[in-house]
Amino acid sequence: MRANKWLFVLIGYMLVSVLWSEMAFVSFKRWIREFEAIVMALIVVTDPRPADAFESVLRRVIYIHIPLSMTLVKYLPNYGVQFNRWTGDIMWVGVSTQKNGLGMLCLIAAFFLIWTTIRSWRDDTLTNTKLAKHRLYANGLIFVMTILLLKGPPGSYSSVSGYSSTSIAALVLGTMTLLGLFWMKKRGSYMSTVTISGLLIIILFYGTILPLSGGLSVSGFTSALGRDGTFTGRTDIWGELVPYVQSRPLLGCGFGGFWTPEMRVKHIISQAHNGYLEVLMEIGAVGLLLIATFILSFGSKAVRALKREFDLASFGICCLLMFVLHNATEASINTFTNFFTALIMFAGMSVASIKSRQGNREQKYDRRTPDVSQNAPIAEPAPSVANAP
Repeated sequence: MRANKWLFVLIGYMLVSVLWSEMAFVSFKRWIREFEAIVMALIVVTDPRPADAFESVLRRVIYIHIPLSMTLVKYLPNYGVQFNRWTGDIMWVGVSTQKNGLGMLCLIAAFFLIWTTIRSWRDDTLTNTKLAKHRLYANGLIFVMTILLLKGPPGSYSSVSGYSSTSIAALVLGTMTLLGLFWMKKRGSYMSTVTISGLLIIILFYGTILPLSGGLSVSGFTSALGRDGTFTGRTDIWGELVPYVQSRPLLGCGFGGFWTPEMRVKHIISQAHNGYLEVLMEIGAVGLLLIATFILSFGSKAVRALKREFDLASFGICCLLMFVLHNATEASINTFTNFFTALIMFAGMSVASIKSRQGNREQKYDRRTPDVSQNAPIAEPAPSVANAP
């Protein structure tokens, strides 16, 4: 808890904000789900090898959900395929509830497979054993499925909502960052805390100001992803929801207190398609500041951990950048029960546990060290093992 104090300050503020929610009991039940997610993360972190436990959990999630999504899309379309309510465009959803959820799953799966393959190639363990070869084949098969699902149905590039362009943009950012971190390590240098903090602040500011300004002029970027300047109608949604933020800018409507059944019917949606706007509506500017502090704290810890645990730290840095960019047009940052936010929390607590465990080991060593002050007798050195009979 000391290593993740900003996380627990944030979860505590979420609990306090239930007091001014219009449906306090429902909000409290939703907060209980948030705390359950943190308990699950603590179970992973308290494993004797937290980094391996985190990787194992993530690998099993990917190995199960990606093939199952492909099966549902191809052979059980009643469960794995939907149609856009306005345009009728076909959308693949797989095991998720909508196509952006499947895009987020594919984003995480594709990046994880790229990360673990590059790491094995760097360590010359890609095909050194029979088990490694089998894992390489499995990763390759899952990666092909992931790219096919991320691409969407045939002809989806010309449709309005056939695939998740946000997930594709985030995957490009994460992969480029990962390659840059490996290149820097090969040259004997590491990313600085100023660099990661600056990048995170820029993306956080952009994602926050985007809905409040009605959508910035980024038509060239959105056109490259096959989208229009309205972010596929998101600017209309933001225009309807921003007045609620202006009415309660500081504290919001209380955690889990905005999307009442009446609000869902009124706006015909259940999320703001912008994580920062979602946070402002529920827990206000104070909550957004606490979330930004938690993110910046995680980024700084990950950068400092690059020298001790490069693989886990690099994975955390890339996921963090993808996460803050993904929330510019999707909403996941407002709840720890979301797959992406849970991943960030698991990675952040795992990175924090590295320094914590190292400090505990040093403390235990200090307690075993004899007193060598001026007043204490100096013990004779122990005989060397090499000189032992």
